Amino acid sequence: MTKEELLNLLIESIRNTTIDYYRRSDNSLLERPFCYELYHQFRLLQREKGALMLSGEPSKTLSCPINGGEYPASDIDKDHVYPDFILHKGLSDTDPENQIMAIEVKQKGNIDKDKLESDIKKLQRMVSSLAFNFGVFIAIGMTNTELRDELKKTDKNIYQKPDEIHFIATKSINDNKKYFSYSDIPWEK
Repeated sequence: MTKEELLNLLIESIRNTTIDYYRRSDNSLLERPFCYELYHQFRLLQREKGALMLSGEPSKTLSCPINGGEYPASDIDKDHVYPDFILHKGLSDTDPENQIMAIEVKQKGNIDKDKLESDIKKLQRMVSSLAFNFGVFIAIGMTNTELRDELKKTDKNIYQKPDEIHFIATKSINDNKKYFSYSDIPWEK
């Protein structure tokens, strides 16, 4: 499947993840229940489309220096990354060509500059160090505009492979622009 087909499959899975699964009675949103249902919906759709496997919160060992030392990770687990999901051929398959997509998820209210930068760095490591084709950041309960506004607060220097990281805001999945990348962010000059 192409990148666009996979992103559209992910978006369709998000559409099928009804808010009743992850919204509390006080209207706050929960990340884990969203992820569980997203996993279920993705697997239902993907089962018909191919042999890729979606895995939740796997540990991936980095085989090269993290971010070239620019943004060193903490001493704890500095050689591992733990994305929310990865799409690949299988947990035992370490062949770079079979590492397809890394996904990070955060809910509105839990997204700030530091957390965004941490997740973007993680996705960058997955793409740069572990040969994933691309990364996706999903913002639960946000619009594209809200997510872009938060991304504008991040350090532009963390984007090593800017067009390999895509952003999806769940409140905008029915818009014309269902996802966007770094180059779609209107940075101030």
